[in-house]
Amino acid sequence: MAQNWNNIVNFVKANLGTKHSSIELTDDEFVSYFKEQSLPYFSQIIPLQHWILVTGAHLINTPNMYSQHTYKLPIPENLNLIDIACVYMADHSENFLNDTFYTNPADLVMANTFNDMNQFLKSVNDYQFIKPDYLRFSDEPSIDTFIVELNIEHSTLNTIPGDMYHKLFKQICLVDAYELVINNRNKYNNLTTPFGAIDLNIDYMTQRSQELRQKIDDIIDNLPHREYLEIF
Repeated sequence: MAQNWNNIVNFVKANLGTKHSSIELTDDEFVSYFKEQSLPYFSQIIPLQHWILVTGAHLINTPNMYSQHTYKLPIPENLNLIDIACVYMADHSENFLNDTFYTNPADLVMANTFNDMNQFLKSVNDYQFIKPDYLRFSDEPSIDTFIVELNIEHSTLNTIPGDMYHKLFKQICLVDAYELVINNRNKYNNLTTPFGAIDLNIDYMTQRSQELRQKIDDIIDNLPHREYLEIF
């Protein structure tokens, strides 16, 4: 099944019961709200990955950072950055083993021990992402060029994983639709027309919205946790 806004709107309207009662919001109003609220919220839970190359040319000197190892990330203008997923660097400390051929097993054991000692004595280098686009290291990176994996917002529905599109994102849109309709109706309990009073079902929609929100929270709680600190 295609992942598009028509599919989302049809799903929402079917659950709102539009065949039995009219909804005062248009399809475009729903889509606009989902783009501005639902999609960014979903992206905080399951972001889209994007990779950039960072070099020494991006190193900056910013006094308030109190670090000589701060980089300004080259973020494309069309991306909405959430945070950093990972930093990939080559570790040159293992070249001692990789570039040497050993015939004596004792030499190999000694080389492994040396590498273990070298790793143990190395200072831990962690990083901190600082909004809007700064990457601050606690120590000098081992190489001048490295790859940074970014977490960014989804801009289209096609990049959402299929299972999470049906299991989570559609539910988020539905509960947002309920709350949007409730907020538009909360001034009234019913409407009087020439044909009689029309019940706006605010109590039912509020209860249904709360049930959906609890379902969404349960799904999110069972998702694997994202990593927020990388040490290498």
